[in-house]
Amino acid sequence: MIISHFGSLSDTRSLRPLVDALHALFGRKPEIRAKLRVHIYGGTIDRQAKAEIAKYGMEDVFVSFGRLERSEATGMSGRDQVL
Repeated sequence: MIISHFGSLSDTRSLRPLVDALHALFGRKPEIRAKLRVHIYGGTIDRQAKAEIAKYGMEDVFVSFGRLERSEATGMSGRDQVL
């Protein structure tokens, strides 16, 4: 399962609640970790979430793709590439 976030993140728009929730879930159901990823598009992971991800060792779960620009090779916009 891939959960995707599109857009900017900050201290007031943070993925920290999701990081904490997934940490609790993985504690109860560790087998889920291998089947779940969070993809972040459009910016970087916010400071608070990044600290929690490092604290829990969840760097493999949260994958930041940054901002995708229009592809010269395909002509697709960043949004179309994600879709």
